[in-house]
Amino acid sequence: MKSLLEFFPTCLKENASSKPIILVLDSLDQLSDDDGGREVDWVPKEIPKNVYMILSTLPGEKYICFPKLQVNVRVLM
Repeated sequence: MKSLLEFFPTCLKENASSKPIILVLDSLDQLSDDDGGREVDWVPKEIPKNVYMILSTLPGEKYICFPKLQVNVRVLM
């Protein structure tokens, strides 16, 4: 998992330098909790220029994702 946490932001940065990237990730609340997917630590805290992310999850403390995203990433609602 650690290698993915390091690879994902690097991959975004390198590829966004030549063209815009739009990521749409729906239903984060339905990710498996086995590897901490709902903790959303894998979402970069700093999004590179030319990268646009649309993330969706159900609101509420019980889904873990939404409160974490509110703290770690600028969330537009």
